Amino acid sequence: KSLHMPATKRLSISEFHRLVAVSEPAGGEEALPRGPSGDVGRRAVPGTRRWISKGDGDMQLVVSELAVPEGSGAPVVETVEGFKQAFDLIVDEYLNGFDASEACRCVLELQAPQFHFQVVKRGVLRAMDEADRERELIAILLSCLHERGTLTAEQVAAGFRAILADLDDLTIDMPTATPLLAHFLADAVLDGLLPRAELARWAADFSAAPAAAAALDGAALRLGGHRGGAETSPGEVAAVRREVGSVVEEYLCSHDVAEVRRRLGEMSLPAELQHNVVRVAVELALDRTDQQRELISRLLCALAHAPLEQRALARGFEVLLSHADGLTLDIPATPALLAAFLVRAVADDVLPPAFVKQLPPEALVSERMRETLSHARAQLAAAHFSGRRRNVWGRAARGAAVGGVEDLKVAVSEIVRELFSSGEEGEALRCVRELHTPAFHHELVKRLIVAAIDVPRREQELAVGLVQRMVTEEVLSPEQLCLGRQRAAEGAEDLRLDNPRAPELIADFLERLPG
Repeated sequence: KSLHMPATKRLSISEFHRLVAVSEPAGGEEALPRGPSGDVGRRAVPGTRRWISKGDGDMQLVVSELAVPEGSGAPVVETVEGFKQAFDLIVDEYLNGFDASEACRCVLELQAPQFHFQVVKRGVLRAMDEADRERELIAILLSCLHERGTLTAEQVAAGFRAILADLDDLTIDMPTATPLLAHFLADAVLDGLLPRAELARWAADFSAAPAAAAALDGAALRLGGHRGGAETSPGEVAAVRREVGSVVEEYLCSHDVAEVRRRLGEMSLPAELQHNVVRVAVELALDRTDQQRELISRLLCALAHAPLEQRALARGFEVLLSHADGLTLDIPATPALLAAFLVRAVADDVLPPAFVKQLPPEALVSERMRETLSHARAQLAAAHFSGRRRNVWGRAARGAAVGGVEDLKVAVSEIVRELFSSGEEGEALRCVRELHTPAFHHELVKRLIVAAIDVPRREQELAVGLVQRMVTEEVLSPEQLCLGRQRAAEGAEDLRLDNPRAPELIADFLERLPG
């Protein structure tokens, strides 16, 4: 909870950014900017957490939440140990509640900018001990603090230097500390927290420290293999998108994730181009069937974190949202479809919940982007929707996407359960059609018969009605109906163990079915 909440005056987010903006000091490349970094290297891409961290959309920020006046009574932390303890509590609450604005306000209320380098140091060290989800959330928090001007580039640099200085000792207890720090350093550059040239200066300072040198080399590799490389040309981007499109098209036919991994490995995409895999895959899926959209969602889940980094996944969806208006001109259902992809990505841990929860600033939001994010947030917030987040493309599509017998059985069971629950024969018939497996319809007939022996009259009538409608509309062939009836009759004796009247009930039910 917040440490202090004085009387407040409300202020729009644009006015707030104007008030807290701090001009960069003179001195060229050698001087570290005190506010959000400007040029962080020509090959660096826009920060993937920028639009998350710049504000909370339509929410009105409060002046005193971000500028605590002197003599207001807010607690002032005077020792570094006190600051560490207070910041640890702030991080604990943030990781539980995902409220970046509240965390930023609490840090500012500590009124201890001289200790703000500890925000980076303790935040990154905490992230090293957490799972990927918490690491991404902490990275978002650092970016939020930086964008609001609470955390300066000088403080970010001091925090990372402190970690580099202790890295040799850290690796004794945590062998993965070096690659994890390399990841955070690269993200700090790409998110605008650090100038890229700063890493080059540090390389000389830490050349005698093996772990620190390895972390800096790893960060340089993540940033494109060398410092100060040439900017990616539009022609190169177009070529990458064409090749990725070819890979995705083949996957939609073969369903072979391993082949996609192999092809992407051969392409050796640099970090700043990896987001095109997400963008191309989702754009292709927007104009396809629910079954193919399900396949794309599964592909993104399979590629998450390796070979695609978290930053690339987030950046890909960020670009899709920024193009929502243009995509809607060709595909009117784009906002709803993008929202479904976002919900599924959160359910599959491809994206952190904060990506959808925190709306970007008003200046960065278009009408379609707002519609998409609002729709996704509503689905994620609805308690009754929690069990359906992985079924955004329909249970039939989810079962048919892979085409395995076990997946199809699960899909058929879901159709039967939804039929009995909702009573909508038309929706059940639509799901049966979407399975695109006419040779497997006998399984649906069998499961309807078996399920009907233990349910009230209403559900029995629904089962009979669905079979009759499938026959009438020529969805169910006579051969499949006959096979389904035969399989149900053959299994009657086995069902007697659970229901002694099973053979009699099945025989009575078969008489009510067509054919």
